[in-house]
Amino acid sequence: MKAFRLLVIVCAFSSLFLLLIYTYYYELETFSVYDFLHVKDSNDFLEKTTSLQGTVRNIEHRNEHLFFDLCTGSTCILCVVFNIKDFQKQTIFNNTHLKVVGKYTIYNNTPQIIVDRVYRVNL
Repeated sequence: MKAFRLLVIVCAFSSLFLLLIYTYYYELETFSVYDFLHVKDSNDFLEKTTSLQGTVRNIEHRNEHLFFDLCTGSTCILCVVFNIKDFQKQTIFNNTHLKVVGKYTIYNNTPQIIVDRVYRVNL
């Protein structure tokens, strides 16, 4: 009986360790805005975390929130950063190339990304 309990505990810890390793090294596939909205079935990503890359346009600060369009060519998606931090303000400018990671949602029939993380992209 003790051997069985020990086996269960070892299996549980091994599973947790493998899950931790997987989540640490897992990287989302990054799409261009155009590919995301026109090539992929973006409804499959609804309410899920996604990663998009593009150029920032039309920045607007409202209260502690930042709104901007992330564009690939003429195709854009609205992005919002709630409770923006100072270091994020220093990263996001018009015509900056960024990779954003956030949740894909539909708000007032408009697709948008609620941004969690922002990365500068060097082209």
